[in-house]
Amino acid sequence: MQIPLTQLVADVIALRRQLLTKARELEPALNEQFDITIPQLDAILQVDADSNVTMGQLAERLVLADSTLTALIDGMERKGLVERVNSTTDRRAITLRLTCKAHDIISTIKGA
Repeated sequence: MQIPLTQLVADVIALRRQLLTKARELEPALNEQFDITIPQLDAILQVDADSNVTMGQLAERLVLADSTLTALIDGMERKGLVERVNSTTDRRAITLRLTCKAHDIISTIKGA
């Protein structure tokens, strides 16, 4: 039996609200303990999962415009969380490398 489209839309909207509520609850603790935001944590975890991810690929995965991702990464660089690395195979591509500080955050969050 197929679920009606209107029900699927309602379910997605309800889940999105729940997710945003949980994110709002989490963000103050992230900010206080690690000086990071939810989008920054999401980016850190994506780069940790794929150390060869390019800026363009990360923008797609985070569903962000390239300019928005650039601003996000600029802030993360200032905080010492990531470094931009020029690709050795494609002059136009830039990958990201997590710093020790970012790895420490991941370890703490994952409880390692």
